[in-house]
Amino acid sequence: MKGLKIKPIRKICDVKAVFAFFKRTYFSLAQTENNVFLPLHETYEGMIENLDRKEKLQFFAELGGEVVGCLIAIPSNETPNTLYIPVVAVEANLRSSGVASELFTALQTSLKKCHYTMMRIPAVEGSAAFFKKRGFILRLQVKAYPPHTTEDIRRANKSGLEAIEDIAGKIKVRFAVPSFDEKLAMPFIRELGKVKIEYIFEKKI
Repeated sequence: MKGLKIKPIRKICDVKAVFAFFKRTYFSLAQTENNVFLPLHETYEGMIENLDRKEKLQFFAELGGEVVGCLIAIPSNETPNTLYIPVVAVEANLRSSGVASELFTALQTSLKKCHYTMMRIPAVEGSAAFFKKRGFILRLQVKAYPPHTTEDIRRANKSGLEAIEDIAGKIKVRFAVPSFDEKLAMPFIRELGKVKIEYIFEKKI
């Protein structure tokens, strides 16, 4: 896109400008294209911590001197060498114009010489085509609560899904799934009662 600039967020003034942008979009979901999956204060804290990292993990798109998009990646506190992407936001009038693609390209270029081996982003229905085109794979993540264990989650898997990973100490299991389908979650709910079901996209770096 002519005039579009992708820049790393490296200064506190950048953090404030980008935070103001996606805080506005966070409360105006009908006007923007957004994935925002952390509380705002946790996102802001993550952005500040990223300023001290050698690698570039957060970027914003600028057009005509205005912020029109951003992507924030934060190292996972759950899985080593994994990046969690809690925020992707693009102005509504720039959807499908390549802004999000440019932001992801900038991140992937930055990660070529880093130690991270996996990217994960919470998935929303309707975004599958975008992420699958970029090599992301859809997973179903099931979290149970004590006294249940990861073995209980596996036994509740009545749909025959392939278990990809147990998250040690978190009572979580990730399964491979072909698509978004609410029916896949029902056996876990019936067998385990209280569970947290999430779809995520992941990609090896």
